[in-house]
Amino acid sequence: MDKKSNWQEFKAVLDEHRIVKLYHFTDRDNLESIIKNGGLYSWMDCERKGIKINKPGGSSVSRQLDSGRNLEDYVRVSFTTQHPMMYVAMKDGRISNPVILEIDPEVIYWNETLYANLNAAKHTIKPIIGPTLSDFKQIHFQSVKFRTHFDLPEEEQPYFQAEVLVKNSFRWSISRILETLVYLFHRSLRLCKSRIHIQPRLQGIRLRHLYSW
Repeated sequence: MDKKSNWQEFKAVLDEHRIVKLYHFTDRDNLESIIKNGGLYSWMDCERKGIKINKPGGSSVSRQLDSGRNLEDYVRVSFTTQHPMMYVAMKDGRISNPVILEIDPEVIYWNETLYANLNAAKHTIKPIIGPTLSDFKQIHFQSVKFRTHFDLPEEEQPYFQAEVLVKNSFRWSISRILETLVYLFHRSLRLCKSRIHIQPRLQGIRLRHLYSW
Protein backbone atom coordinates (compact mmCIF):
# COMPACT_ATOMS: atom_id res chain seq x y z
CA MET A 1 0.00 0.00 0.00
CA ASP A 2 1.36 3.44 -0.96
CA LYS A 3 2.20 5.70 1.95
CA LYS A 4 1.75 9.43 2.31
CA SER A 5 4.85 11.36 1.29
CA ASN A 6 5.22 12.68 4.86
CA TRP A 7 4.32 9.44 6.63
CA GLN A 8 7.34 9.74 8.90
CA GLU A 9 5.82 12.88 10.43
CA PHE A 10 2.74 10.84 11.34
CA LYS A 11 5.01 8.22 12.87
CA ALA A 12 6.75 10.91 14.91
CA VAL A 13 3.38 11.88 16.42
CA LEU A 14 2.64 8.24 17.29
CA ASP A 15 6.09 7.83 18.81
CA GLU A 16 5.66 11.01 20.85
CA HIS A 17 2.44 9.67 22.35
CA ARG A 18 3.68 6.06 22.56
CA ILE A 19 0.82 4.69 20.48
CA VAL A 20 1.73 1.32 19.00
CA LYS A 21 -1.65 -0.30 18.28
CA LEU A 22 -5.07 0.49 16.88
CA TYR A 23 -8.28 -1.47 17.46
CA HIS A 24 -11.49 -2.53 15.74
CA PHE A 25 -14.35 -4.25 17.55
CA THR A 26 -16.64 -6.84 16.00
CA ASP A 27 -18.55 -9.97 17.05
CA ARG A 28 -17.00 -13.42 17.31
CA ASP A 29 -19.55 -14.67 14.76
CA ASN A 30 -17.91 -12.41 12.15
CA LEU A 31 -14.40 -13.87 12.54
CA GLU A 32 -14.88 -16.74 10.10
CA SER A 33 -15.91 -14.30 7.36
CA ILE A 34 -13.06 -11.89 8.18
CA ILE A 35 -10.53 -14.70 7.93
CA LYS A 36 -12.14 -16.25 4.85
CA ASN A 37 -12.17 -12.90 3.01
CA GLY A 38 -8.66 -11.99 4.10
CA GLY A 39 -9.28 -8.93 6.22
CA LEU A 40 -11.65 -6.09 7.02
CA TYR A 41 -13.86 -4.34 4.48
CA SER A 42 -16.04 -1.26 4.76
CA TRP A 43 -19.76 -2.05 5.02
CA MET A 44 -20.26 -0.67 1.52
CA ASP A 45 -17.52 -2.90 0.11
CA CYS A 46 -19.16 -5.85 1.86
CA GLU A 47 -22.40 -5.03 0.07
CA ARG A 48 -20.63 -4.71 -3.29
CA LYS A 49 -18.81 -8.02 -2.84
CA GLY A 50 -21.79 -9.89 -1.41
CA ILE A 51 -20.07 -10.42 1.93
CA LYS A 52 -22.65 -10.95 4.66
CA ILE A 53 -21.93 -9.30 8.00
CA ASN A 54 -23.53 -11.71 10.46
CA LYS A 55 -23.53 -9.24 13.34
CA PRO A 56 -22.82 -5.66 12.26
CA GLY A 57 -21.39 -3.30 14.86
CA GLY A 58 -22.92 -0.25 13.21
CA SER A 59 -26.61 0.60 13.11
CA SER A 60 -28.72 1.66 10.14
CA VAL A 61 -28.62 5.21 11.49
CA SER A 62 -24.80 5.22 11.57
CA ARG A 63 -24.75 3.97 7.99
CA GLN A 64 -27.03 6.80 6.94
CA LEU A 65 -24.70 9.26 8.67
CA ASP A 66 -21.73 7.64 6.94
CA SER A 67 -23.37 8.05 3.57
CA GLY A 68 -24.20 11.67 4.32
CA ARG A 69 -20.51 12.36 4.92
CA ASN A 70 -19.22 10.12 2.09
CA LEU A 71 -17.64 7.73 4.59
CA GLU A 72 -19.41 4.52 3.55
CA ASP A 73 -16.21 3.21 1.92
CA TYR A 74 -14.09 3.43 5.07
CA VAL A 75 -13.26 0.91 7.80
CA ARG A 76 -13.19 2.50 11.25
CA VAL A 77 -10.41 1.79 13.72
CA SER A 78 -9.83 3.46 17.07
CA PHE A 79 -7.22 3.95 19.77
CA THR A 80 -9.04 2.05 22.53
CA THR A 81 -10.10 -1.49 23.44
CA GLN A 82 -13.06 -0.06 25.33
CA HIS A 83 -14.92 1.82 22.65
CA PRO A 84 -18.25 3.18 23.94
CA MET A 85 -19.96 2.16 20.69
CA MET A 86 -19.07 -1.47 21.39
CA TYR A 87 -21.23 -1.32 24.49
CA VAL A 88 -23.99 0.47 22.59
CA ALA A 89 -23.90 -2.30 19.97
CA MET A 90 -24.21 -4.89 22.75
CA LYS A 91 -27.04 -3.04 24.45
CA ASP A 92 -28.89 -2.78 21.13
CA GLY A 93 -28.38 -6.51 20.50
CA ARG A 94 -26.35 -6.11 17.29
CA ILE A 95 -23.40 -7.97 18.81
CA SER A 96 -23.36 -10.38 21.75
CA ASN A 97 -19.83 -11.81 21.96
CA PRO A 98 -17.43 -8.94 21.26
CA VAL A 99 -13.91 -9.42 20.02
CA ILE A 100 -11.32 -6.74 19.45
CA LEU A 101 -8.99 -6.87 16.47
CA GLU A 102 -5.59 -5.41 17.16
CA ILE A 103 -4.48 -3.39 14.12
CA ASP A 104 -1.00 -2.45 12.96
CA PRO A 105 -0.79 1.37 13.04
CA GLU A 106 0.87 1.38 9.62
CA VAL A 107 -2.64 1.94 8.20
CA ILE A 108 -2.31 5.51 9.47
CA TYR A 109 0.38 6.17 6.87
CA TRP A 110 -1.60 5.03 3.83
CA ASN A 111 -2.41 7.59 1.16
CA GLU A 112 -6.19 7.45 1.36
CA THR A 113 -6.52 7.16 5.13
CA LEU A 114 -8.55 9.82 6.92
CA TYR A 115 -8.54 10.95 10.55
CA ALA A 116 -11.40 12.12 12.77
CA ASN A 117 -10.96 13.80 16.14
CA LEU A 118 -14.36 12.39 17.23
CA ASN A 119 -16.62 9.57 16.16
CA ALA A 120 -16.86 10.44 12.46
CA ALA A 121 -20.64 9.86 12.52
CA LYS A 122 -21.28 12.12 15.49
CA HIS A 123 -23.93 14.74 14.75
CA THR A 124 -24.22 16.71 18.00
CA ILE A 125 -20.63 17.95 17.61
CA LYS A 126 -19.16 18.28 14.13
CA PRO A 127 -15.97 16.20 13.88
CA ILE A 128 -12.86 17.36 12.06
CA ILE A 129 -12.23 14.78 9.32
CA GLY A 130 -9.44 14.85 6.78
CA PRO A 131 -6.30 13.21 5.35
CA THR A 132 -3.58 15.64 6.41
CA LEU A 133 -1.07 15.78 9.23
CA SER A 134 -2.93 18.82 10.53
CA ASP A 135 -6.14 16.75 10.67
CA PHE A 136 -4.28 13.95 12.44
CA LYS A 137 -2.96 16.37 15.05
CA GLN A 138 -6.54 17.41 15.89
CA ILE A 139 -6.90 14.09 17.71
CA HIS A 140 -6.71 14.49 21.49
CA PHE A 141 -4.02 11.89 21.99
CA GLN A 142 -3.84 12.27 25.75
CA SER A 143 -7.57 11.57 25.98
CA VAL A 144 -7.62 8.45 23.78
CA LYS A 145 -5.05 6.83 26.07
CA PHE A 146 -7.34 6.86 29.10
CA ARG A 147 -8.71 3.49 30.18
CA THR A 148 -12.35 4.42 29.57
CA HIS A 149 -14.20 7.57 28.55
CA PHE A 150 -15.70 7.63 32.07
CA ASP A 151 -12.24 8.60 33.35
CA LEU A 152 -12.39 11.87 31.40
CA PRO A 153 -14.25 15.11 32.17
CA GLU A 154 -17.66 15.13 30.50
CA GLU A 155 -16.68 17.77 27.96
CA GLU A 156 -13.66 15.71 26.88
CA GLN A 157 -15.41 12.33 26.61
CA PRO A 158 -16.43 12.67 22.94
CA TYR A 159 -12.75 12.95 21.95
CA PHE A 160 -12.09 9.48 23.38
CA GLN A 161 -13.77 8.14 20.22
CA ALA A 162 -11.25 9.58 17.73
CA GLU A 163 -10.94 7.40 14.66
CA VAL A 164 -8.68 6.38 11.83
CA LEU A 165 -10.67 5.69 8.65
CA VAL A 166 -9.07 3.23 6.22
CA LYS A 167 -10.31 3.32 2.61
CA ASN A 168 -12.18 0.23 1.35
CA SER A 169 -10.32 -2.60 3.09
CA PHE A 170 -7.11 -3.81 4.59
CA ARG A 171 -5.63 -7.28 4.65
CA TRP A 172 -3.11 -8.79 7.04
CA SER A 173 -2.67 -5.65 9.11
CA ILE A 174 -4.53 -7.51 11.87
CA SER A 175 -1.87 -8.67 14.31
CA ARG A 176 -4.09 -10.51 16.77
CA ILE A 177 -7.63 -10.91 17.99
CA LEU A 178 -8.58 -10.22 21.60
CA GLU A 179 -11.68 -12.00 22.84
CA THR A 180 -13.54 -10.15 25.55
CA LEU A 181 -16.28 -10.76 28.06
CA VAL A 182 -18.12 -7.68 29.29
CA TYR A 183 -20.11 -7.34 32.48
CA LEU A 184 -22.24 -4.69 34.16
CA PHE A 185 -20.57 -2.82 37.01
CA HIS A 186 -21.81 0.30 38.83
CA ARG A 187 -24.24 1.20 36.02
CA SER A 188 -21.54 1.16 33.35
CA LEU A 189 -20.23 -1.62 31.15
CA ARG A 190 -16.55 -2.16 31.74
CA LEU A 191 -13.93 -4.43 30.24
CA CYS A 192 -11.70 -6.62 32.39
CA LYS A 193 -8.84 -8.81 31.26
CA SER A 194 -6.79 -11.44 32.99
CA ARG A 195 -4.86 -14.45 31.76
CA ILE A 196 -3.77 -14.86 28.15
CA HIS A 197 -3.95 -18.06 26.12
CA ILE A 198 -2.12 -18.04 22.79
CA GLN A 199 -3.75 -20.02 19.98
CA PRO A 200 -2.04 -21.28 16.82
CA ARG A 201 -1.84 -19.01 13.79
CA LEU A 202 -4.94 -19.02 11.63
CA GLN A 203 -4.26 -17.84 8.07
CA GLY A 204 -1.78 -15.24 9.24
CA ILE A 205 -3.81 -14.02 12.22
CA ARG A 206 -2.71 -14.92 15.72
CA LEU A 207 -5.57 -15.43 18.16
CA ARG A 208 -5.01 -14.41 21.75
CA HIS A 209 -7.95 -14.90 24.06
CA LEU A 210 -8.23 -12.61 27.07
CA TYR A 211 -10.58 -14.17 29.59
CA SER A 212 -12.44 -11.99 32.09
CA TRP A 213 -13.78 -12.94 35.46
